Amino acid sequence: MLQFFITLQTHLRNRRILRLMKQAKKLSDQKEYERSYKLYRQAAELGCVRALCIMAMMHHHGYGVAKDDRKAFLYLRFCAAKNDGEAQYFLAKFYRQGIYREVNPEQAVYWLQESANNPHQNQSMLPAQYELAFMLLAGEGTDPNEEMATYWFTEAANEGYEPAMAFLTNCMPGYAGKE
Repeated sequence: MLQFFITLQTHLRNRRILRLMKQAKKLSDQKEYERSYKLYRQAAELGCVRALCIMAMMHHHGYGVAKDDRKAFLYLRFCAAKNDGEAQYFLAKFYRQGIYREVNPEQAVYWLQESANNPHQNQSMLPAQYELAFMLLAGEGTDPNEEMATYWFTEAANEGYEPAMAFLTNCMPGYAGKE
């Protein structure tokens, strides 16, 4: 009987999170960022990691809240550790660009690899693969590795990521694309 109530409670919480996320997205699309942020915060308080990642980027850009890269960084680090692929990608960008922390290309490579390999498809997976390929090619934050760079360029290109397709077409003779 206890398991039934736990399952019911989880189901109701998940439905509430979904409803909050949809409402927050709609408000955000309408550029009502303050109201949107409040709904994302409610979803995050219910345990939604995706909402916390969105809040991080709202803090980074100053949408609906004061611009606060410290808070954005901390939220992204938490979400990245929870295996959120987009948070992993954005955290890598923070490390690569020195946002809030010193530039740390090794950490950027690490988090790009995590995002690029994330088993949960995410919007940032292809740009992560592409940026990781460039870092591997240049030896930025890691030893240069043309073979792995080509692998990641090809992975992104084969999924239709146009910058990777253009790079391979123009810079890697013999690239024919996905059959």
